[in-house]
Amino acid sequence: MAHRTKIYVNGRRPPLDEDLILSWADEHFQRTGAWPVVVSGQVDGHEDENWNSVDMALRKGFRGLLLGSSLAILLQERRGAVYKNNKPEFTVEQVLAWADLHYERHGRYPYDTDGPIEGAVGETWGAVENALRQGLRGLPGKSSLFKLLNENRRMGRLQRTRPPLTEDFVLYWADAHFATHGSWPKGESGPVDGQPGESWGGIQAALIVGHRGLGPGSSVLKLLVKHGRVSPKPDLLDLTVEQILEWADRYHETHGSYPQRNIEVIEGTGGETWEGVNRALVHGRRGLPGNSSLAKLFEAHRGVHNQRSYPKLSIEQILEWMDDHHARTGEWPNKKSGTVQACPPRKWKSIDNALSSGLQGDCPPTTLVQLAVTRRGKKDVRAVPPFSIDQITGWMTAYAGRHGKYPSAQAGSIEEAPGELWHRVESALILGQRGLPGGQTLATLRKQLIDEGTIPNLKGT
Repeated sequence: MAHRTKIYVNGRRPPLDEDLILSWADEHFQRTGAWPVVVSGQVDGHEDENWNSVDMALRKGFRGLLLGSSLAILLQERRGAVYKNNKPEFTVEQVLAWADLHYERHGRYPYDTDGPIEGAVGETWGAVENALRQGLRGLPGKSSLFKLLNENRRMGRLQRTRPPLTEDFVLYWADAHFATHGSWPKGESGPVDGQPGESWGGIQAALIVGHRGLGPGSSVLKLLVKHGRVSPKPDLLDLTVEQILEWADRYHETHGSYPQRNIEVIEGTGGETWEGVNRALVHGRRGLPGNSSLAKLFEAHRGVHNQRSYPKLSIEQILEWMDDHHARTGEWPNKKSGTVQACPPRKWKSIDNALSSGLQGDCPPTTLVQLAVTRRGKKDVRAVPPFSIDQITGWMTAYAGRHGKYPSAQAGSIEEAPGELWHRVESALILGQRGLPGGQTLATLRKQLIDEGTIPNLKGT
């Protein structure tokens, strides 16, 4: 772990420590099923705390914490949390090692539908498949999990030689599992008792894909439901477009908008989620025709515009909308500028996201702000001059001459440096920006200068 410097900043906020923050994060995870991020809002049960301020305290060493951490770093180090934008790279050797472990435990090599990777927190075989196909996270691309394992482990030959299965066999093994363990097996239940080389994960994959004589589109749970071993869950029941629209209309009456695809439970359904319904629409499951989505459904039946159906963006078109925005407001748009008035209901935020992704590879990644700077001559506010300790000392002395005390980060503008603010000086001192070494605050710099005799010790400062 990188060395961090402890900094205490005077203030009224109570001190924090990593164990306290982790206890809040654990409560958040238990309540939502996800680790908190800086935009997660208020810390549940603590109305004076929010996750953004907690992250800031970790980054800047405020409130008794150590400088140089962050909420994401803390949760990665202490809870194994994995975030979309900072996942580690894969290697072929690593993937093969995971696959070998899978084979040892389940008697077969993994499929991309096998879910979480045992021994790799936060990783799934689906993520490996996607990375192999698209060349992400350090993998070469234009491949697949099956192709990789067939080339390096002869997976195709090994798994094609496995004996056929029947539903009666699977049910017999399931009954034996229930008699031994007191619960019905799942795809994650490990080896099948008394059947060397067989695993419930392998049976699950065969039922889903339709291997080894079994029909596709099933699962261990669906088979048990089909034969009356367990009661059906909501996600095994067929859906209809009419039913989904009825749920969506009820949601609209309560929230004033139609639902997005997320893990939110649909009220009154006994456990259905909008994400699950969306997946069924996309893949044609549970009696639905497929090749659809919630967005497409609402566009077709409720007139709600589907942003994915917009025509492809171009730099020229974005610049034209930016010019229109500037002509009306006198400002160049950024991702917080709301709706694109020249093309409602497009949002400047979604355009900024598209630019950050490189417009599907048609141009290098950029942002609205960078585009305004490079193509429309907007002043780049990031091109700021460096600070020096002598310069800051002079500003502090001048401030003390006017006010009888030295400035804090909340002192506002610096009269001797138009456009500069004391809180920017504080941030630069802490983080080592704009030519400063870092690891200080205005308070620690003031004490140092007083101790050196560079500036006088004013009473009460």
